[in-house]
Amino acid sequence: MNFPFKTSITFRAGQLRFVTILFLSNLESKIAALLLEMQENTADFVKLGELQAEIDLFNDEKDEIEMTLLEAIEELENL
Repeated sequence: MNFPFKTSITFRAGQLRFVTILFLSNLESKIAALLLEMQENTADFVKLGELQAEIDLFNDEKDEIEMTLLEAIEELENL
């Protein structure tokens, strides 16, 4: 004798497993996308740091050139 209630519970359990698997795979893809975005942001921060270091270097060189020019102007004025 088949009990419809037992079949219904089994069917519902199967549905629940299926929905859970779908939810977990969707969650997994969202986590993967977030991790990829974090990696890209980290790469952007590294690039930003490298660019800032170059800017600082150029500013230092600019300051040295300005000092050299000021010294040269001062020497010319003393002639």
